[in-house]
Amino acid sequence: MRGMGGDMGGYGGTMIIYTCSAHHAATNSGQFELGSFMPNMPAAMRAPPPSHKSPLSLHDFLDSLPAVNTTCRVLSVLWVLRNEPIDMLPLGHYPDRHFTEPVPLRSMSRFRRRLNRISQKIRNRNRKLQLPYPYLDPSNVENSVAI
Repeated sequence: MRGMGGDMGGYGGTMIIYTCSAHHAATNSGQFELGSFMPNMPAAMRAPPPSHKSPLSLHDFLDSLPAVNTTCRVLSVLWVLRNEPIDMLPLGHYPDRHFTEPVPLRSMSRFRRRLNRISQKIRNRNRKLQLPYPYLDPSNVENSVAI
């Protein structure tokens, strides 16, 4: 990439695409599902974490959890972040035609075919799982990180 320094070849572009698509989906898409059961991911604690490995009493555990209003605020934020935008474009789909030349059009078509094969493999695997993981299915990965 021009201006990136060094001989990185396509590495810089690959990292940008990865960070703005799959990495974002992997770290953000499951937040609501994980955080909606508050003990999985408490946003705040009212007591310090235990300093020893012995079991906590139920009373100590419950006293450490955040207040209900704190949990409700966090859940509302997670809900908003989780909702798929109406104009969501899956990875590999571009509404504007920036390229009309045959070579980039073939490359984009090949990329979409590969994504479709990956998506089919993930859907087949998820059908067999008790707890499916749909977040990195290319059909669920957004083309951008806009939230």
